[in-house]
Order: sequence, then structure tokens, then C-alpha cells
Amino acid sequence: MRCGNAVLANAQYSDWSGGLIPGMAPTPSAGGEETAMQESSATTFPRWLLAHATQRPDHPAYREKDLGIWQTYSWSQAAREVRALACGLAALGFRRGMNLAVVGDNRPRLYWAMTAAQALGGVPVPLYQDAIANEMVYVLDDAEIEFAIVEDQEQVDKLLEVEAQLSTRGRAVRHLVYEDPRGLRDYDHPSLLSYERVQEIGREYDQANPGFFDAQVQAGMPDDTAIILYTSGTTGKPKGVCHSHAGLIGAARNGCQFDGAQTTGVHKDARLSSKACALATHGSITISRSQRAALGRPHILPCAGK
Repeated sequence: MRCGNAVLANAQYSDWSGGLIPGMAPTPSAGGEETAMQESSATTFPRWLLAHATQRPDHPAYREKDLGIWQTYSWSQAAREVRALACGLAALGFRRGMNLAVVGDNRPRLYWAMTAAQALGGVPVPLYQDAIANEMVYVLDDAEIEFAIVEDQEQVDKLLEVEAQLSTRGRAVRHLVYEDPRGLRDYDHPSLLSYERVQEIGREYDQANPGFFDAQVQAGMPDDTAIILYTSGTTGKPKGVCHSHAGLIGAARNGCQFDGAQTTGVHKDARLSSKACALATHGSITISRSQRAALGRPHILPCAGK
């Protein structure tokens, strides 16, 4: 499944006319006109990330509680992480228009993986992390997945288990990237790479190709597909729903405005809606390690009203 523009899926969320979402122009504050100008060009999620990293580099972007201790990542740190990962994916052959499967619980690195794919003009496709292996086959085939970034050994085992089934459909996950290496030391499958190794490759690629990442981000358009979300498939085969950057950003900002959220607020429960709200405003995302919620499930998409 290759989505072109997903305007129809997002028509209820935004009224795109080439600039910012109408009525949502940022108010110049400490950064003055320069801040407003840079943010006014932030028409995709990767552009918003770079705008935040430039204007408020040391402000908290992601906060995750791990073993009882809060770990904080600033906007500049998040931007560096995304840049390294995106360049690593590009070095491995990920190109504009390709889809990236993302499987796991709410984790900063998995959300950075989604942004990295978007930065390259690709489309993240989050899968239900609690789905059994056989249930993943249809989505992996339908979305034409060649690259996947997963959380841990559990998800790696699932994707390796369905390798033969995908092969009969003419598909193959050529690059399977894992974030948590525990239990995977003795795995020697040729498709496997650690998250850290991909970022190492990316930093080398970035140095050898200066300007590549920024050019890719600037090539992104607001009506490009930002994400493909598959339904649960309870009434038939799962259906992939394409959402554009413009639609999600418009929904996030309208939702924040409706709820009276401040542009400097903290967005708890780091799901797709919170990620969109934080990027589209000046907020940060707070994650609890105890959460087991799927990345970007359709029912948690931001909406303009209640």
C-alpha cells in the first residue's frame, strides 16, 4: 500500500492553503519575528522538530520515567537522534515514498523512528505491539514493508517467524532494527541491526553527505502522507488509513486550543496525539515505562472537539 496525498482522510481537521493552519499562526514572543517566521515554515513534523531545536534547543521535549528516575531529552537532543537515525536509514537504502514498520510500546526512540522516516519522505506504519505474528503478515505485505524498527526480542521473533510467509507473497523485511538488545546477542540473521549501529552508520553518512538531511526535510510537503494507521480488522481485513502532516498538525493545534492547553504545557501519555500536540505547540511529551499502549492507534488520534 502506497499512499500519495491523504487529504480526504484529514479534511475534517484542517483547511490547508499553503501556509500555517488558518487562525493558528504562532504569536511572536521572546524569539520575536524570527521565531514566528521559522515556525511559520514548519509545515511538517520534521520541520517542526528542527524549528523547536533551533528556537528552544534546551527545553524539554521528551521525559521518560525509567526505573523510577525521570530521563529528559531536549529538543536539540531529539533532533540529533532523529538526524542520525534518518541518515542511517538512508545509507541502508530507505528512500522517499517507502514505508517503515514500527512495532513496540510507547518509547522515545520509536517516536524518533517515525519522525526519521518522515524526514526522508517515507511513511511510518505502526503495528499493534500485542498482535501475534500471523496477524502482522497482512499489514507487512499490504504496506510493502522492507524496513522495520522494533522495540525488543519479542517483536524481532515475530517478524522472523513470518519471514517464510512474506516470501511466498514476494515480500521481505530486508532491514530489521531493534532498540533493546537484551536476548539478541546470539542472533545472526542477516537482516538484524541494532538501533545504535544504524545511528553510527547515519553519523558517518551525514558527515560524508553534508546538507543531505536538511534537503530531505525541506523537500517534504504538508499534504504528504505523515502516517498510515491500520484498523484492527475486526470486521474484515485491516484497512490502512493515510493521514497528512497538514491534517494531523491542524487537528493537534485545534485540539490544544479547544482544551485550553498552553503552548508551554506538558503533554502526558505519549501517544500519537500527544506527539502531534507537543510538536505543533511548544510542549513536551511525558512517557511512563509502565505504559503498554500501541504507537499511533487510530482511536487516539487528536480531534477538533469532544
